[in-house]
Amino acid sequence: MRKHSRGPAIALFPLAERARGWLTGAFATCCRVTVFYYLLHIPMIHVTARAVWFLQDGKADGDASFLLRLCQLPEPDRWTLPLLYLVFFLVVATLYWPCRWFDGVKSYQRKGRLRYL
Repeated sequence: MRKHSRGPAIALFPLAERARGWLTGAFATCCRVTVFYYLLHIPMIHVTARAVWFLQDGKADGDASFLLRLCQLPEPDRWTLPLLYLVFFLVVATLYWPCRWFDGVKSYQRKGRLRYL
């Protein structure tokens, strides 16, 4: 049985807690509303994938198995790694604003069911 080393990652936690700046604030905002982010990112990725396919090919399939078939595409039809990173960055950056809004709503209304999101 192989033991996993968690020492280096745990040693970095105190440094991460003391970090300051706009990027740290953005991460903290999204971390306070993780379920909200999770529920939004799946449809956002779906819409963004369809938009990219439409921009590349001029068509986007209309069936529900669209994202499942992306894994089975032949090599020339697959996305390049820079395009994939660009789409990832755009989705995360776009979802920051709704997460920031919901974080404000959640902090204003501390009671109720919102605290679980």
